[in-house]
Amino acid sequence: MPRARMILEFILQAFKVPSVEYAMNTVEPINKTQQKRHQAQDLPSRGSSRSLSDPGHDRSEEPVVPGIIPVVLEARPGAPEVPAVRIFLGTQPEQHRAERIFFYSLLKVRDPQRRYEVFRMSDLPGFDRQGWRTGFTNYRFAIPYLAGCQGRAIYNDVDQIFTADPAELFDLPMGEHAYLALSPQDTAVMLIDCAQMARCWTFAKACRKSKKSLCAEAAAEPGRWGALDPRWHARDLEYRHGESKLLHYTALHLQPWRPTPEQYSYNINPFAEHFLNLEQSADAEGYEIYTAAAPSPDFARACEDLAQAPATPAEVCRQARELGAASLALVGAWSEAEAGAAAVPHWRVEALRDDDLPPQEAIAARGLERLPLEDLPWVVDRLFRLGRRWVLVSAALGPEGSLIGSPSGWRALLRRVAQRYPDRCWQLDCEDRQGRTQRYRADFAQRTRGGSELP
Repeated sequence: MPRARMILEFILQAFKVPSVEYAMNTVEPINKTQQKRHQAQDLPSRGSSRSLSDPGHDRSEEPVVPGIIPVVLEARPGAPEVPAVRIFLGTQPEQHRAERIFFYSLLKVRDPQRRYEVFRMSDLPGFDRQGWRTGFTNYRFAIPYLAGCQGRAIYNDVDQIFTADPAELFDLPMGEHAYLALSPQDTAVMLIDCAQMARCWTFAKACRKSKKSLCAEAAAEPGRWGALDPRWHARDLEYRHGESKLLHYTALHLQPWRPTPEQYSYNINPFAEHFLNLEQSADAEGYEIYTAAAPSPDFARACEDLAQAPATPAEVCRQARELGAASLALVGAWSEAEAGAAAVPHWRVEALRDDDLPPQEAIAARGLERLPLEDLPWVVDRLFRLGRRWVLVSAALGPEGSLIGSPSGWRALLRRVAQRYPDRCWQLDCEDRQGRTQRYRADFAQRTRGGSELP
């Protein structure tokens, strides 16, 4: 096949990342027996539009309990029938590195005979966030209703890693207690009896009241709170290797992933290696929370929005001879005029889930910032798999503090994925918040291909 002289033009256009849309129905429908029990206890079932607050409140303003589709770790086929371990994770976009390693630590210690359901509580609608220290401060108090007011649930802050199977925590005896925590005020790790705590922590209260008042209300009834085994919540220097079952990086200025450098001057955490070693292993394995086989719940809708991106006018193109690419495919929000002018395949983003796409010597993608943040790592990985020599990305920024909230964030994502593909080159064109286009190019593989010397 003769070498074709491909022409590419990256037209930068800022797109706003769509906000997460939460389904308003239940993840797993509550059966009729459970519904009758809720009615007998005067507890609304999940997704109900009934009043969730104190009598006399204006019901027209009542928040609706959102349904959250969990990340599921299935049990091995033939495993015994036991309740799924339900974990509710308080998280936010700025904690994307911590969140990934939280999931990875769970994967490493889980019982393959057990099903695990992890509910990501991020950007939930209806909450008054005034006075919150994090982006998820009060979500923990909504868990009884998010869980359908039935069964048990574990709560975790995102800045934690498991060193033992949380199924052991989930199965702990609770006695007469409605929730277990280190203290009534320290609720960063909890085991919750959702039916009992639904009487205290209603969804409306979780949305409107302060964390301090909700903790005090729960502790006011004798016996409601029970002491959690401290091995399940070792905070920073409390951690004991071989004994502690969970490590919580509570000191914000010592968190080894340094999520908010504009707010803190970070110091070295004595236990940073526990996190960093897990992250290094996850990078080497190519682990991501969501995958092409199991994308995030919002992926399909985002792809529809991306397909409807407005056409952009054709502009002056540049020769791409230096790429040495004999075949090229476009991915994402290219207008039909642009795709047609290049006379190359134009793949919709959802097509990246297919295993039978033909590899190309170069892949050019744009508009990826409009996808759910949770899907970007596996999407970028697919680009590197399909682009045998070059991956070219034209991107806008996502929300500040998120995975792609800065050009350096985009660059870090491409570098992380590219480590698994050392024979690929890549280029990123990204417009910063001042409207300046920043370009990053990693072409070491091309410059050294064929045994040529470095410049």
